[in-house]
Amino acid sequence: GIIDIDSEIGQGTIIKLKIPLTLAIIQALLVGVQEETYAIPLASVMETVRISIDEIYTVEGKSVMRLRDDVLSLVHIGDIFEVERIMEGNDYIYVVVLGVGASKVGLIVDGLIGQEEIVIKSLGEYLKGIEGIAGATIRGDGGVTLIVDVVALMDIAKNVKSTVMAKSSSTEL
Repeated sequence: GIIDIDSEIGQGTIIKLKIPLTLAIIQALLVGVQEETYAIPLASVMETVRISIDEIYTVEGKSVMRLRDDVLSLVHIGDIFEVERIMEGNDYIYVVVLGVGASKVGLIVDGLIGQEEIVIKSLGEYLKGIEGIAGATIRGDGGVTLIVDVVALMDIAKNVKSTVMAKSSSTEL
């Protein structure tokens, strides 16, 4: 970008930051999956909940949970991005409820890291078109974090079969 500084003695200073159009700053929820970190745009996050494994059911081959009066489809973020799950066995899991329009899905993650303002940067020609990824950001510690494309993720989630350990293979809600 460009920084312009106009200063006059006794009048004050004006600092103008001109950021290129290829950059945008958004609020994001950072989530952890194994050793990976992903950023989910906060505009698409409806809520986060911690539930017991016992609250997950399987209906027609898909994992679901009851969220107040609704039945919410569940998908593990590791299944979408093909992250090998090594650490398992917790009694509780974190679910990020994502919503776009009238559609909702529960995204199971290993941990909630926090909320941050991030700068979106495109991935470039070689990595362009990766399904479910909108771009990347470089965090304060120098690590690169991928930014989730929520609309694409919800489309992918429709075709993912249940791999979440559930109570029963045909429990009715």
